[in-house]
Amino acid sequence: MSFPSSGRRLTFRSRHLMDPSPTYQQLAADPNAVTSVDVTSPALPGTMTPKRSDFATIDWIRDLARERQRKLQLLSVRGVRGMVWRWIDATQAWFLVSAVGLSAGLLVGALHVGAEWLSDMRFGYCKTGFYLNQRFCCWQLAANEPCTQWASWSSAMGIASETTAYWVAYATYLGVFAAASAYLVDYYAPFAVGSGLAEIKTILTGYIIRTFLGAR
Repeated sequence: MSFPSSGRRLTFRSRHLMDPSPTYQQLAADPNAVTSVDVTSPALPGTMTPKRSDFATIDWIRDLARERQRKLQLLSVRGVRGMVWRWIDATQAWFLVSAVGLSAGLLVGALHVGAEWLSDMRFGYCKTGFYLNQRFCCWQLAANEPCTQWASWSSAMGIASETTAYWVAYATYLGVFAAASAYLVDYYAPFAVGSGLAEIKTILTGYIIRTFLGAR
């Protein structure tokens, strides 16, 4: 089965091919003209204004091309100088991984010790060292031996009832820690208002949030 031909060749023209977008024209003229996409333009009427205006997407293809060019430049350096630069470049990743692991270990250890200290602070404090928890304050004594170096809040406040002293100390620390957390989140780390998982997933997909993983 055949269809009649009109003798003219049918041509299909796309609107995008006939009228390329400005972004395509910029990339065709200069590949380095557009490096990322920033959400900094004003919002349209009736739409919600984005909360973060410093988002930028990572151009993975251009980054790979630049990394390949950098590797070729390193290989082109001759002599001892080139060997030293190539060795430094090869050990950067291992140095970074070691630094991250050491920092994570120190942070986890500090959090563990701090959590035990704050947990014991609900019941009292150490007379010989305020920074010591109950276990380290009385570590030289046996388990069933009374510790005179550890003072409960009832004895420190001169309150006969331990229940009242514990309630006052708990309410005081609760208010202090809640106010400190709210102040730090409001004035120092606004991104800490949530769990942080949404921001980390966004960063892993190729977006840049400059004030999330670094200090101000």
